[in-house]
Amino acid sequence: MQCGYCLEEYEEQIDFLFKIRLFKEENKFGDPDIVLFEGDKINLTEIIQDFILSELPILRRCSDLCKGICSGCGVNLNKNECQCVNFNEMIPEDSLIERLQQLKDLFSKDNKEV
Repeated sequence: MQCGYCLEEYEEQIDFLFKIRLFKEENKFGDPDIVLFEGDKINLTEIIQDFILSELPILRRCSDLCKGICSGCGVNLNKNECQCVNFNEMIPEDSLIERLQQLKDLFSKDNKEV
């Protein structure tokens, strides 16, 4: 799998059980564990792939200690230290507060707080 933080490849064991019922008739109860099939042969590949995909973690992280990548230069922070200028040093706090106040004024109506 690929880590969603640092984009490195990693392996993770996923254990799960699933139960499925196969029918030739329409599923009148809307049961997701019932799969319809036609003919004398059943291709389980798609059914098993669907179950595996539903068990994969949505947020993939190679470890709890993963630092991810720098949003400025893209360096993997697990392997190297970022050489970017600190974002807080680039934008003075007073300037940031002033810009946020302008945004707040834009959305304020009749001098009411947003």
